Amino acid sequence: MRVQYDAKHRFAAGFDPDTGVYYRTNTRDILGQDTGCDPFMASFPHFLDVGIMGYCTHGLSGRCREAGINCYLDGEAEYQDNMSLEEFGQL
Repeated sequence: MRVQYDAKHRFAAGFDPDTGVYYRTNTRDILGQDTGCDPFMASFPHFLDVGIMGYCTHGLSGRCREAGINCYLDGEAEYQDNMSLEEFGQL
């Protein structure tokens, strides 16, 4: 398992690429004691978001807007082919 400590935001995060297990600790105070607070942000990215969907049917239909949220994929404006299995395998 690979573990990294974020000194700026005072928490640790770990990921096991063999099992997919991910964890992160609560933030720590200046003495290293658990604050009980979930870390809100990090100094480094924990995951890479690979977009395999080229469009969002809910965004295209206007359901995201009707629900009062912004579509994650900019679904009202964006339409592309989904990533093929072959393309995904080349990542």
